[in-house]
Amino acid sequence: MKKIASNFLVVSSYANDLSWIEGKTSNYLIYERGEVNYALLSGVHQEKIVSSPNLGYNLYDYFTFIVDHYDCLPDCTFFLKGNIFPRHISEEYFDRIANNKFFTPIIETTRHNPVWPVSGFLSDTSYVEINNSWYLGSHPVKFFHSLDDFLNFCFVSPVIPRYVEFAPGANYIVPRENILKFPKQFYKNLRYLISYTALPGEAHILERALQTIWTCNYQASDRMLGNLDDLASLPVLPCRPHNWKTRLSSWGLFLKMPNLMTRLVQKLRAFI
Repeated sequence: MKKIASNFLVVSSYANDLSWIEGKTSNYLIYERGEVNYALLSGVHQEKIVSSPNLGYNLYDYFTFIVDHYDCLPDCTFFLKGNIFPRHISEEYFDRIANNKFFTPIIETTRHNPVWPVSGFLSDTSYVEINNSWYLGSHPVKFFHSLDDFLNFCFVSPVIPRYVEFAPGANYIVPRENILKFPKQFYKNLRYLISYTALPGEAHILERALQTIWTCNYQASDRMLGNLDDLASLPVLPCRPHNWKTRLSSWGLFLKMPNLMTRLVQKLRAFI
């Protein structure tokens, strides 16, 4: 008996071993971003493999699936990275939630070691992280320099959170009605915003925003429902530009963390 009764599985892969899929379900689609290696796809049906450009991490493939199937979405969709095992969860945990019919951030608490006040758990499916866009210090950015900028661009009068709730890795079970809260053009634009390189900073922003997008009551902005081609000429920066406020915020948070002396030495070594 298959582990997944009716939920549809969408997997974004880069040369991952996906031989486990046929043992879980017959209802799936694989977006392969690397060279197709059939040794890693034992038992997988070739017609269920889609060649995908290596852009925008796994989120690019999620949005491609939504755009291409917007008018015939499954009742519930599993959106997973190809390295879900053992990077994010165990197979035992997967099997336990496989038939959830409600919105489910896929998080296994034993795979994380959050450190407050930077991050923490509110429940077994609620992981939160300080909203300071720290992750943009080592990834290229083109359209947005913070999660705050992204939320203000996408929505009308959004709440700018002190902490952001999300599933690290962006693995979710999503009912159709959560996706259909926004029109197809909204998802086309989300895909466009992460399509300029393989590892864009905006994909990290969207990783943290995806749970908000699928659960909020916000109204989409007119800008996000229109054409974004006029943004194409914006330059790609090697990382998020800093000002005195962002640096002060980073140091203020750092000073509140446990094991301060050890972390202080590590921070100072970065400047030597």
